Amino acid sequence: MKRERLVWFFLVSVLLCGIVVFPASAALNTVTQGDTVFVGEQGLDITAALGGYSQIAWWAPGTNPQTEQPADVMVIPQCKHY
Repeated sequence: MKRERLVWFFLVSVLLCGIVVFPASAALNTVTQGDTVFVGEQGLDITAALGGYSQIAWWAPGTNPQTEQPADVMVIPQCKHY
């Protein structure tokens, strides 16, 4: 009886660990619109963030992106490994 409880405890523990670890194994390099990207990051897949476009733009702090021109525009030739 004690051995059977130990086996069940082990199986439940493994199952719970799998449930906890599974979401952490998701692709951490996929960027969507609105996500934060830090300077120096590499190997990012920004396909979803660009929505079919091939350029990204940066506006200086304090500027209005809806009415002002961006301070810098970059052409992205390879969205899956940026």
